[in-house]
Parts: sequence; structure tokens; C-alpha cells
Amino acid sequence: MDTWMKNEQALRHRVAEKLAQNRTEPKQPGQELGKLSAVLCLMGYHGATGPYLVLTKRSAEVPQPGDLSFPGGRLHPRRDALFSKLLALPQMPLARWPYRKDLARNRPLRYRVLTHYLATSLRESFEEIRLIPLNVAFLGSLPPQPLVMFQWTIIPMVGWLKKNAQFKPNREVARIIPIALQDLLNPENYATYHVRYKPPVAARLQQEFGDFPCFVHHQKPQREILWGATFRIVMALLEQVFDFTPPDPKGLPVINGRIGKSYYRGQSRTPH
Repeated sequence: MDTWMKNEQALRHRVAEKLAQNRTEPKQPGQELGKLSAVLCLMGYHGATGPYLVLTKRSAEVPQPGDLSFPGGRLHPRRDALFSKLLALPQMPLARWPYRKDLARNRPLRYRVLTHYLATSLRESFEEIRLIPLNVAFLGSLPPQPLVMFQWTIIPMVGWLKKNAQFKPNREVARIIPIALQDLLNPENYATYHVRYKPPVAARLQQEFGDFPCFVHHQKPQREILWGATFRIVMALLEQVFDFTPPDPKGLPVINGRIGKSYYRGQSRTPH
């Protein structure tokens, strides 16, 4: 593992190779179009700290305020279909993906669906953090993840940041939070997130609380909790690429939190 962590090109090659083994068929846009979204799981490499993931903290103006997530959003069929046709041009994200030609030739439908989701994730990433698509190399996709509380399905695309960028968050993003891969691979950084639902949410979910595995990111001035669908996306990446699984939640530290109806429309939910 040390070899991959210390060598940017070796790690980038390994991620693409491992993700190519993913046989999960991406959901085809259809009647459920309004309940599908695509996100960009963006990886980068810094000479001093090594590989990292780029996450965003959602602002108080959007649903799930305070949560960590990847940039992304719902599909726009016409706009994203047009954009997807440009992604294989020189210097664009699909240009040097080693599996592109084979997939396009042998499984054209899967290729079209994949490029459509990639276009969505890139467009949304530009809108949310001003990520320039030319700075991204596509590495592959991860299995879809359900966003249970909102009855959505998230399609994760994985990209590599070709050079360090200056992000400019829009109103949906409170701030950018890079998390080092070595921290995510450290079992000591995991806990159980005990979430108590306030009455309106408890009635909607038909339960008063839930316990979720989570990752604790210690960043001044406060800690950040990675949980839910984004946590599962990150774990799928770590398991597929590094054979890493988080520790058994039994016996882990417990972090308490509360969720009220504002979680569905805005205003912060604060761990305590």
C-alpha cells in the first residue's frame, strides 16, 4: 500500500484498474429520472500529505445542512446529453481513460449511460465549487447508493484532480473539506453516530433514533462527521481499491446528534 500512497501515477492507475472490475450496472435514466443524481468523488494528490478526497460541507441554505457530501445533483437530460458528447475530446475527462474505447465498442448503452452521469457530476461540480472539467481525469464509477431519507439514488463517479485547484464554493457549499486518504484508512478515526429524530421526523421515519457508522474528521475549529450515503460511497471506494473495511461499530465511541424537519429544507443540524 505504501507504494501506491507515495506514487501518484501508481495510485491513479490502481484506482482505475480496480474500478474497472465493478460489474454493477448503472441505473438507466427513465421514469425515475427525478429521483436520480450523480456525484463526483474527486481524488487528488498533494506532495506533502499524499492522496486525499475533496468533500464539501453543505450550507444552511440547502437540505441536509452541515453534512459532508460530494459535489453533484440531479440529471438534466438534454443539457447533460449534449455535454457528454464532449467528454472524450483531447484534454477532457474521458480522453485518457484506458477502458473508454473498449466499453464504447462492446457495451455502447452502458457507455452512454456512464458518460451521461459523468456529465451531470462535472456540471454540478462546476456550479458548486467551480471545478474546471479540463482539470479532471475520469477513473471509473462506484455502485449506486440510496439516499433513504429523501428516496433518491446517488450514482458516484470517481475522478482525479490533475492539478491543484482554487475552488470557489457557491451558496450551496459552506466550505471545501479535503480529507487525507491516510486518515480514512486509520481505524481509530471511526465511531458510531447516534441520531435522535425530533417528533416530525420520527413520525415520518417511524422511528425515534438511528445508529450509523461514521468517520470523524478533526479539523479546526471543529470536527466533521462523515456519515450516511456519502460515508457508504467512501467505504465502497476504500474497500474496492484498498481492501479496507471500517471497524465493527460495537465498542466504538458514540457521537450524538439530532435531526429536525429543517434537515429536509435547510438550517443546520449540529452534532454535540
